[in-house]
Amino acid sequence: MRKFVLLVIAAAAAITATSAYAEEGPPLVTGSIDFKSSYTLDDGFVQTDGPVLQGSLSFRLGDTCSLDAWGSKGLDRTVGDEIDLGASCRFDLGQDFKAEVVVSRYLLLGGVPDMTEVTVGLSKGPGDLSVGHYFWSGGLQSATRVQFGYNTELAAKLSARAEVTYETGFDLKDTIVLGADLKYAITDKLSLGVTGYAPVIKSGGNDYKVVASLSMSF
Repeated sequence: MRKFVLLVIAAAAAITATSAYAEEGPPLVTGSIDFKSSYTLDDGFVQTDGPVLQGSLSFRLGDTCSLDAWGSKGLDRTVGDEIDLGASCRFDLGQDFKAEVVVSRYLLLGGVPDMTEVTVGLSKGPGDLSVGHYFWSGGLQSATRVQFGYNTELAAKLSARAEVTYETGFDLKDTIVLGADLKYAITDKLSLGVTGYAPVIKSGGNDYKVVASLSMSF
């Protein structure tokens, strides 16, 4: 755990130093640090049923692509610890249409087989639609996830997101989960959030869940 925290601090320091030399335009490196009451997936399955520290880094490649890293570490347990490495590219299709392609390798710690994600997303204004396929190693069944989301501003510092997630595969019954997220911006970089998950169709262990978070971006 100590090594994970030191890694996050070192990454933040490197980013601060890099930004001092960056040219005008989008930053070369961005990231976030999140404290959450649990690590819960969009399909309602809980990876770590307890407080977690999560961090992300994104290294810009040109105007459209980036190399991405993300990790989750339980603060009082190791179940669900994870490191994700991948790349993503974003495209402006005109008329407020945008597309994104994401390829990531999930390194699932604790003896769980790793997984590869390939996701294609399309957004227009506040709405977005994504289709992702998850290739699970170790002979386990792959899965497909389809998600529709809608973002809105409720007040000057309060934003909301609603999601509908459909998932099939992973040797489980198909599931549909509703998600709702509220975020309050304390500053431009610091925010409080609460996210709720409500399965319309349950599947082998996913359930209703509420997750609180404190997030810092840089």
